[in-house]
Amino acid sequence: MTQNRTLPYGYKIENGRVVTNDAETEVIRRIYRSYTEGLSYKAIAESLTAEDIRYMPEKPAWNKNMVARILQNQNYLGMGKYPLIVEEALCQAAKLVQKPYTQTES
Repeated sequence: MTQNRTLPYGYKIENGRVVTNDAETEVIRRIYRSYTEGLSYKAIAESLTAEDIRYMPEKPAWNKNMVARILQNQNYLGMGKYPLIVEEALCQAAKLVQKPYTQTES
């Protein structure tokens, strides 16, 4: 059975504190950049899966919902106990191109 993450993608606990996971932070920034360049949630997910970048060790495949959640997660801006991963300018650029999220594809 697959377990859920207890921390958002990009973070880990180290010495009792929430810190960034360097490999995952690069993936998060890549997702934001790819999205601002016009790639869809699905295209980004397929690219990450094809490169065997894992969301969790036991989850080899990404889906558009995972990508959407990352793009909508305000913790990456350094909210609360979470360190900054995405600069405000990159987050705003992603919001400018954001389309309404739908369950079906056109």
